[in-house]
Amino acid sequence: MQQRYIRLAELASTPKVAGRWPVSPATVWRWVKAGILPNPVRLGPQVVAWPIEVIEAHETATTGMAYVVNTVAKQRAAAKSVEVRRAKRAMEAINETA
Repeated sequence: MQQRYIRLAELASTPKVAGRWPVSPATVWRWVKAGILPNPVRLGPQVVAWPIEVIEAHETATTGMAYVVNTVAKQRAAAKSVEVRRAKRAMEAINETA
């Protein structure tokens, strides 16, 4: 059986295309940098993706991604950044659609 992957364009949303999560690609990369999401696998010189099992396991483990919102909020609480508010709104949207 061949391994299935999900690329960033399928995972994150853009103004024109809805992704699996209602967050921007930049937010996904911030979560990778913060250790909230695992690093993607390099499939080619300019292509990275996550194994679909990793994403599904992460969604299950975080129960609607609430854990991600709380983690990001704690990391940025002192700064009260715009990114935290955006992440909270995105996670609320995920929970509403689930």
